[in-house]
Order: sequence, then C-alpha cells, then structure tokens
Amino acid sequence: MKLPILDWLRMPSLRLCSPAAVALWAQMIPAMVESPTPGHLVDATGDPLDDASIAKLTGVSADGVSVLVSELVKAGILAVEGKTIVSPMVRREMGFRRVCSLSGKAGAPHRWPVRNTNAQTGHCQPVKVPVEVPDHVPVKVPVEVPDHVPVKVPVEVGLFGPPHTPPETKTEEKTEDKKTFRAAHGRGGAPHVARQSDADQCDKQKANHPKAVQYWCDSWQKLRGVKYPFNGGKDAKTISWMLAQVEGDLARFQAIIDGYLASVETYVINQGHSLGVLRSQFSTWYARAEAPQQSPETPRLFVPTASDDPNLTYEEKIRILVEEEDRLSPEEQRERLLRQMGGSE
Repeated sequence: MKLPILDWLRMPSLRLCSPAAVALWAQMIPAMVESPTPGHLVDATGDPLDDASIAKLTGVSADGVSVLVSELVKAGILAVEGKTIVSPMVRREMGFRRVCSLSGKAGAPHRWPVRNTNAQTGHCQPVKVPVEVPDHVPVKVPVEVPDHVPVKVPVEVGLFGPPHTPPETKTEEKTEDKKTFRAAHGRGGAPHVARQSDADQCDKQKANHPKAVQYWCDSWQKLRGVKYPFNGGKDAKTISWMLAQVEGDLARFQAIIDGYLASVETYVINQGHSLGVLRSQFSTWYARAEAPQQSPETPRLFVPTASDDPNLTYEEKIRILVEEEDRLSPEEQRERLLRQMGGSE
C-alpha cells in the first residue's frame, strides 16, 4: 500500500522533532497499517503495545521510548487514546481509502448500458440498442464511360531517364576554324600574342645577358650553400627589370644584388626563409632603396633586432618594440607607419 510518506515528512511539526523521534515514528507506521484497527498500535490479538514491547521491537530502552513518544504526542504526530498509541494521519488515510473503495463498487455512476437481470435464473440479458436506419437511401448514378479512349504510345525509358538527342559531333572544319580564330584574336576576341614558355625565356636571357645570369645564380648559391636552379620565368623577369633600371650597367647590377643579399643574410640564417620568399621581396627592397625620399643609408628589408631573438618571451618582445617606437621622432614614426601600410601621402 502506498502512503504519502514524503508529504508527511515535509510537515513542519514533524521536522521540529528530533531525528530519534522521527525514526521511531517511521518504524511504527508499518505496524499501524497492518494492525486489525488501522492507525492503532496494537498486536494481532488487539491488545495495545506498551513501552517495553516497543523497546524490544526497536532496540531502544523503555525510558527512551517513553520520552520519544511524549515528544511525538506533544508535536501532534501521535495521540494516546486510553493505553493505545494512535496515528491520526494513518487512520485518516486508511479511512479515506476505505470510503473510496466502497464508492467505486456501489456509488460510482454507470457509464455503460445497464443489463437486465433475471431474478429467478440470475442470468444477465444484454440491452438491445436500437439502430437508426435512414429513410432515404441514395441511388447510385451510373458514370458515363466514353467510347473512344486515347491510346498512350509507350516511351522507352532507360535506367537514368528518357532518351535524349545525341549532341552534334565536332567536325574537323569547325575545329580548324576555332583554332585559326583563337590564334589570330585570342579567346576573348582581342589580338593574341603567343606567350613564350619559361624554357624559351631562360635560353633567351642566358644568351643576351650571360654575365648577369651567372652572377645572379652564383650569389644565391653562395648564400644558401647549394646549387641554385635558374628559374626561366621569375628570375628572367627580375633580371630584365633590374637591367632596365640600371640601363644595362653590369657593375651597378652586381652592387644591387650584393646589397640585397647582405641585408637578408642574417635573417635567412636565423629564420630559414626559402629562396622564393626572398626573391619575391626583391622588387620591394629595390624600390625602397632607389626611392629619392629615403635617407642616404640604404634601407634593409630584414634588419635583425633584439626582438628577433627566439629565446625571448612574447611580453619581452612587445616591451622591446615599444621602446624602439619611443626612440623614434614623430616624423620617423609617421614615415614608418606609411611604409608598413604600403602607401604614401
């Protein structure tokens, strides 16, 4: 049988009692539920249990049982009727369940048709419920079927859908016409100039400027200590651009290469940058070196500073950079900011 024990334990009067009194009350509940008179603490013969009997069942002394029972009675959890200990909550709950069970048998309203009972035979006869039959029965109207039914022509459907018309095959004449048009005008219709391959540019550059090409390769090989493969595309364009800037002066060409490689030598050793990265930065370095508004001192692309030390922490690098900024004048700071942004006034 389920009892609202949790609701009872939440009662303020029971929570004010001592834990020992609550434990004794919890042990009395099953005995009161199973007793001949629900809610009364009696034995199987109906005699009330005294303090000595309760002490034997719970393992508490008789004096302790008397004190705890008095505490529960004072709190209103238990009551004493004569010599019998009574629980009002259990008695009220059991009485409520008994009333509900009686109401469910005899007092509940009937939801289903009542059967006629024959008192002589005791057999039940079901009540026949009349079935309502509609007076008007609808007449089915025949549907007119047309004499001629159009015949659907079956279409062959393949595994991936209906068949499609195959595209036109390219003829040799159309292909030749396209090639001729593209050779003359390009893909967009503009005049087309045949692009030289990297190998052709490499051979042409070596033939026109052999000393410049050889000095270029030797300089990079000296920097990295390995043989430098000449790139006919990027290297040839860079050399052509440099020679155009110095008007074909080989000595000036060599001086520019030496200055650039000297500026990046320390950075390459410390950071291990590839040749592709350094080579791509060459044009930027040269433009800054030849700019008339720069200082007489040749600017260096990769200048090692104290902040480049790999052993420094992030906070130390920030502190060093801030100190370097503080040493610069306002004009120098503005000029440095413009260079970092890649623009000018």
